[in-house]
This record gives sequence, structure tokens and C-alpha cells, in this order.
Amino acid sequence: MPAPLPQSLPVTTIAEAIAAALRADIAAGQIPPGQKLRQNELASRFGVSTTPVREAIAILRHEGLVRHTPQRGATVFVPSAKEVLEQYAIRTELEALAVRHAATNFQPADAEPLQAVLDEMADCTDPNRYVELNHSFHMDLYRISNMNQLLELIENLRKSSNAYLQISATASSPSKKLDDEHAHILQACIDRDPSKADQALRQHLTASAEQIIAAFPQG
Repeated sequence: MPAPLPQSLPVTTIAEAIAAALRADIAAGQIPPGQKLRQNELASRFGVSTTPVREAIAILRHEGLVRHTPQRGATVFVPSAKEVLEQYAIRTELEALAVRHAATNFQPADAEPLQAVLDEMADCTDPNRYVELNHSFHMDLYRISNMNQLLELIENLRKSSNAYLQISATASSPSKKLDDEHAHILQACIDRDPSKADQALRQHLTASAEQIIAAFPQG
């Protein structure tokens, strides 16, 4: 349990610190999906008033990690299989378009920095860091497509998917299977084979969606 936060800090800073602590607890599974976030209990835990707690919960709601319903109040996000599949269906079409163009534009000098990210992922044991590296690999690869409007759409969709990834990070720990999928995507781009890159990307995102669904309780 963290020590109470200094009361001398601005309310916004306190709220951000509380949000960071709760975000870490959610990612680690210490606050499980579906659990209600009670403002009074959290205020007591952090030694603050309910005002910064309310702001912290608002931050997490904006990120998609927390949802609010009139019946239950603020609860940790639990995605339905339908939501995950819809999200990934949209992402797959956009990211497949990006990876095809990236493969077409790929130059030998593009390979080394992307491979360095994959090498770090292979050695990574921190699920949260792995999520960050995964995002970097995909976005760095898609930037080679030189399609800025497409990149913006993908970035926004991937950020909204972070709610799924953060909560399932512990249950879906880094694996050789994921590393192999990323390596196949990169090799297809190195080969400048858009069709092969498209297929590898689609297989990867389909497997990712299935893994996320398996990590969450379904009603």
C-alpha cells in the first residue's frame, strides 16, 4: 500500500499520481476487471480527499481502463468478446493497408531499428514494457508507409485498445509465439512482399484478439 500523498501538491498532480498507481494495480491484476472503485476507500488509501480521487478516476475513464454506469458507478473495464472482435476487425483492415505500403516502401536501412525493438521484446520480462515495445514496433513499421492520415487513425485505435492490453498484460505474458509473429511481419517487409506482410499481420492480430478474449471473464 503506498504512503499518503503530500497534501502540498496541486490537486491535478495528486490526481495524476493516484491515476498512475491505480493504472499499475490494474495492469498487474491487483485490481481485477469488473471491480468497483470506491472513492472513499481510495481517498483513505492515499490519504487524500475524494476530489483528486474523482479526478484520477476521470483520467482512467478517458483512457478506457475504467467505465461508469449509473447502477455500479466506476468499475475496472471488462471488454466483451463482441467489443474486442469489432475493434480488431477495424484495426486489421487499417493496419493491413499500412503494412502493405510499408513493405512496398521498405529499404534495407529500415530493418535494423525495427529488429532492435524485437530483440528487446525477446528479452523483456515486464508485461507493461512489452506492451510499450509492441506499440513502438507496429507504429514504427507503419510509418514507413508514408500515409499520415492512416497512421493517425491507427494510432487512435491502438490507444483505445490499450485498455484491453494493459489489463490482460499479466495473463498474456510475453511469449515466443508473439515474438515469432512479429519476426514474420518484419521479414515479409524486408522481402518487400506486401501480400506476405498482409497475411502475417492478419494472423498476428487475429491471434492477439483471441488471446485478449481468453484473458477476460465473459458473461
